[in-house]
Parts: sequence; structure tokens; C-alpha cells
Amino acid sequence: MTQNNKNTNSFGKLNITNKVISYGGQTWPLRNITRVGKYEITNPNPYNTMSMLKTVLGILLGVFLAVAGYSIGYIIFIAAGIYLYYKYYKNRQNIPFYGLRIETSSGSAELFTSPNENFIDKLVITISDVIHADEKMDLTVNIDQRTIYDNIHDSTIVQNSDVRDSFNKS
Repeated sequence: MTQNNKNTNSFGKLNITNKVISYGGQTWPLRNITRVGKYEITNPNPYNTMSMLKTVLGILLGVFLAVAGYSIGYIIFIAAGIYLYYKYYKNRQNIPFYGLRIETSSGSAELFTSPNENFIDKLVITISDVIHADEKMDLTVNIDQRTIYDNIHDSTIVQNSDVRDSFNKS
């Protein structure tokens, strides 16, 4: 399957050439990149304190209304309790996410995260290959579809047809 991805640098695309890496409106010169790697996040969306406070206040409001004789209080109490349990349970699963990180002489940038470790590994290898390549390279990475497209040879280098994962921009 070939497609023409030239000159497309949208939110879900990462462009890599022999000179630069471009993503999300930012560009890094390849000559300044000192390291490319993957990092792991064990809990990318922790249950924050403000959300927990609002849920507990909802439970208290439900109890208050139920005690006062309003039947809506029971509904609020049950809904807030279910929501609190769901967020707590979801937070306890600790599904690992993996991210792409580039380090330059002036700092590091964490580009995006995904639960698909294999795709992040392929990106790290691909960027390293471009850094060390003697021939001209121009690649477009479609993050949502997990494909790496060679714009010069008009071909797909990596195509992952698994079920799509959710990606997070860092």
C-alpha cells in the first residue's frame, strides 16, 4: 500500500530527514541530537487530588440529600461512589506506556507516548539509522496508524496493522 505523505506535518505526523526531525510544530536539527531513546511511564494518567476531592464532595452531597429525604441524593451518592471506584481501579492497573525521547546538546524532548512498545522501538532504530545514513532520507511517520513512510522511494517501511492504540502528545 503506497500513499503520498509528502509535505504533511500535522499533529499525528513526525517528519525525519537527514537534516531535521519535525513534530508538533517544533524542529530539531539532526546534528544537535546526541541521543534517541525510549522511556517508560507506569501510570500516565494518575488520579489527581482535585478530581478526588470533587468526587468525595459529590458523595457527601448525596448523603446529605438522602438524609434530608431527597431521593436524588441516593442517585448522586451511588454515581459518585461508582465513579470513585472506577477511577481508583483504573489507576491501580498501571498499564505501561512508552515514549520517544530525543536528547540534544541543550536538553531533551519527550515527543509522545504509546502503549505499543514495539512501535517506539522501531522509531528509535529508524531515527538512529537516519542519523548514520550516508544517502538522502526523507521519512514521514504516521503516529496514529503506526506507519513509517519513505517519501523518496515512495514506499512504506513499517506498517503495523494491529488494532490502533491511543497516543498521547507529551
